[in-house]
Amino acid sequence: SLVTSSDYKVWVENPETIKESGFMGKSYTTFRILLKSSESELIAIRHRFSEFVLLRDILRDRYTQYGILVPSLPQKKVIGALDKEFVTERMHGLTLFSEALVANPWLRKDPVWYDFMTSALPPSGPKKGQEAVKTPSEQMLQNILDRLPIPSTPLERIYELKEEINALEKQLQAILDATRVVQKQQAALSLATQSLHAAFEGWSAIETNPTSIYLNARSYEANSCQMKLRDEEKVPILVSKMTSSLQDRVSATQDLSEYSSILLSTYIEHELARIYSIKELVKYHDDLVTAIDTQRVKVEKMEVQPSAKIDQLQELKKQLEIKKLTLNSFYKGFYFFSLPLNAKLRSSNIRKIVSNYGATKLVASYTLLKSSKLLLSELLISPTSAISDTSQILDILALKPLDEPPEGLPGPNEGLDTTPSWIESLYYSALQSITAPGFIPAPIPAPPISSPTSPNLKASSNNSNSTPATNITSSPSTNNNNNNNNVESDLSTLIGGNSKNPFDNVDVVVSGTSIGGGELKKSTNPFDDNSSTSSPSSNHQSSNSNDIKIVPVSSPVKVNQNLLGDLLGGNDGKKDDKSSIWG
Repeated sequence: SLVTSSDYKVWVENPETIKESGFMGKSYTTFRILLKSSESELIAIRHRFSEFVLLRDILRDRYTQYGILVPSLPQKKVIGALDKEFVTERMHGLTLFSEALVANPWLRKDPVWYDFMTSALPPSGPKKGQEAVKTPSEQMLQNILDRLPIPSTPLERIYELKEEINALEKQLQAILDATRVVQKQQAALSLATQSLHAAFEGWSAIETNPTSIYLNARSYEANSCQMKLRDEEKVPILVSKMTSSLQDRVSATQDLSEYSSILLSTYIEHELARIYSIKELVKYHDDLVTAIDTQRVKVEKMEVQPSAKIDQLQELKKQLEIKKLTLNSFYKGFYFFSLPLNAKLRSSNIRKIVSNYGATKLVASYTLLKSSKLLLSELLISPTSAISDTSQILDILALKPLDEPPEGLPGPNEGLDTTPSWIESLYYSALQSITAPGFIPAPIPAPPISSPTSPNLKASSNNSNSTPATNITSSPSTNNNNNNNNVESDLSTLIGGNSKNPFDNVDVVVSGTSIGGGELKKSTNPFDDNSSTSSPSSNHQSSNSNDIKIVPVSSPVKVNQNLLGDLLGGNDGKKDDKSSIWG
């Protein structure tokens, strides 16, 4: 039956550092390689990186002449080869190498790959000076190539390919270098965020200390003046909430550097390694073309020499024909197999890059989004008003304002009195006690609350313009209680019903599926997983078209075998084709 690369899953895991015995013994790392196919049970074997190198060298020596691209290995490192971060990157790079290898039907059927996965011994090829014997996989490949036509203008297309890969290599290297810089900056950001969180924890400890009474209106005088702040106005609570929010930011940023290393840098390095493999084939091609030209010149010179020996001339011509046949086989394997399969693997690899990037940013952003919502909602601060107020500050400073908030965020802030009424009451009471009644000035109306949706929210002193004497003689406690009742009543009207949470009625803005295929709970609040109702006044509707779908990171490389099946004249890669070359 037909066995394609989709029937295989291979990965590398569990690195172990081993120290050789003896005083001068060196340390090295081994990796466990696991292979599962539809035809066999799970296979697990351990090898060190140098044995992967031997495996690739053998496969390259066998298949380069057929134009078959052998995937490249992760880069070597002389200093720091045992560093945890480097070992993790190398391990993932070996997984990408193994996936690309089993995606090629010729390579995964080669005996050296079988020996590599069934024996812990280093792989071995023909000994030096020993004539290489073609493996069954090589013979099968040669039979196929003999029946294929020679591609048109193969030499000119090689020159075009050189320009293409040179430009791509330069750009990928620039991306890799920039990614490494981002990794370092993200690591520094993570440490700085942890330090910031620790500093806020210290601040919060000071504010919540029972002995801290003067700056937080806990003194006898403040109590005498009936100085009362709502919970969302108290500094200890504000600092405590900010500290909790920073903890969420620490959690969201502490792994970003490692994510960039594994989920971006490793894949970019693999793309660069793919270019190196193509360059190997191109170099072999150039050397072979040069050898053919040299051989042709020798034949032409010998043909014009009268004393030339016939048998020597025939031998030169025979060698020339062999080289030409080798070049034709190279072109067929390169254009019909290596480049199409390489295009498919490139697509799969780059799709993983995009998927990994989107997944990590989505989770980090979602974590920060929920944390920010919780911070503002617990302090009764509207996100829309917070964004607007912050943008005004930035605009005054000639800095770029914040982006417009997305639809569905809560409306303007309900407004908090910046000048509480008890201050005015205390002021006028003090004046009354020390000044003659005829010299008492008229009370100054308190400034209205700057909230476009709450015009009726005013300090209690505003209601006393017509009878100043009555207000002056009234006690602070009476005015304060009246004001608080009015504020709570108006807040209830502003928010809706008896709710004191301005975030209760928020329209749906986020839905979708989580990373790895799990369901994200449907939410009517972009910051709250538990909300299930939307504001009746909102015109915004959720849409299935906004669902976020992320390809799982752990999905194995899959190759469309139909492509190769079509080239070989099969029946579209169906598994019931008994005559298939894959057997």
